Amino acid sequence: MAITSSEKTASQTTAADVGDLAAELAQIRQDVGNLGKTLGNIGKARLSALPDMASHSAEDALAQARQALKDVRRELTDLEHKAERGVAEHPLQSVMIAAGLGFLIAFLFRR
Repeated sequence: MAITSSEKTASQTTAADVGDLAAELAQIRQDVGNLGKTLGNIGKARLSALPDMASHSAEDALAQARQALKDVRRELTDLEHKAERGVAEHPLQSVMIAAGLGFLIAFLFRR
C-alpha cells in the first residue's frame, strides 16, 4: 500500500504536534520546579520572620499586662480613698462595723 501525500502531511503534522507537546511539557516541568523554589523561598522568609513576630506579640502582651496592672492599681486606690472618706464621714458606724466583723471572725475561728 502506497502512502499518499495527505498521509505524509498528517504524519508530519502529528510529529510536529508531538514535538510541540514535548517542548510544552518540558516548559511546564521547569515552571513547576521554579514554583517549588519560589515556595521554598517564601517559606524560608516567613520562617525567618517568626522570631520578630513572636517578639512583637510578646511585647504587645507585656504592654497589655502593664496596662491591666495600672488599671487594677487605680481601682484599688479609688477603693482606698472611698473607704477613707466613708470612715471620715461616719466614724462611729465604721467602728461598730469593724467590731462586729471582729466578733464574727472570732466566733468562726473558735469552732
